[in-house]
Amino acid sequence: MASVFASCSLLLLALLFLLCGYGTSTRITINQQENYVKKEADNSQEVTDIRPKINKADMNPSYNVWFTPKDLYKGFTMPIYLAKSDPSNSPHLLTREESDSIPFSISQLDYLLSLFSISKDTPQAKAIAYTLNSCDMELKGHEIKSCVSSQESLLDLVQKAFGSNTKVDLFTSITHPSETSPLLQKYSFLEVPQQITTRKMLACHPMPYPYAIFYCHGHVDGSTRVFKIPLGGENGDKVDAIAVCHSNTSSWDEDHISFKMLNMKPRSGPVCHIIPRNNFVWLPSIPDQ
Repeated sequence: MASVFASCSLLLLALLFLLCGYGTSTRITINQQENYVKKEADNSQEVTDIRPKINKADMNPSYNVWFTPKDLYKGFTMPIYLAKSDPSNSPHLLTREESDSIPFSISQLDYLLSLFSISKDTPQAKAIAYTLNSCDMELKGHEIKSCVSSQESLLDLVQKAFGSNTKVDLFTSITHPSETSPLLQKYSFLEVPQQITTRKMLACHPMPYPYAIFYCHGHVDGSTRVFKIPLGGENGDKVDAIAVCHSNTSSWDEDHISFKMLNMKPRSGPVCHIIPRNNFVWLPSIPDQ
């Protein structure tokens, strides 16, 4: 079963970036920057605990990734939004030298907008400000959080989370869409979700920015569970999905989108979500997982 899910060794990270569309090119053109940042600002899916406050009327289809632990059974059906993406239009991770040469702080917003030729009061500018603010974070308890912009900083974070001598695997949801696949459709769990046994995990989500920024977060206390879930869409699509369940939401923003989507009292219980495409989860290597 493990072979149908995207998994790779830390030693094969370079191959991963090729497969996922993240190369080592330093920049994309101004037009590509603006188009990508606007698209990500409009359609970003989930960054588990740093979403801005939203009203029910503001919800868009991309929020359809949430469910609860009681739904972890064969036959459960829910609407899921799975965005299509073109890796060739996605920004790339920088090298550490390149990343260190560019300021990354909300206090430098005006300079950064000028650097990227992005006008103030535009969706792109607001998206950049959102990312800069989101990455200015405080750690709580057993959390691991960081925004990374280079391959080296990503590797450093993985080693910090799991230990420098720990072999790790990387998982993401793999879609097998038909040519006419709708982005939002009902999917059923084709099998009982399979939990990947681990106490440590690190999930990384792309953020809207002119070059690749990943917001990575995780726990080392076993409070987050990871599952493999084969999905079948009403349109005939197949998805090898990765899902994450958070057992403790007591510190989350009371306006977090998950509570609204699940019609539950804020911070009242565990929530789960499908890991969207171009997001990924690092786990310690476990044989036959």
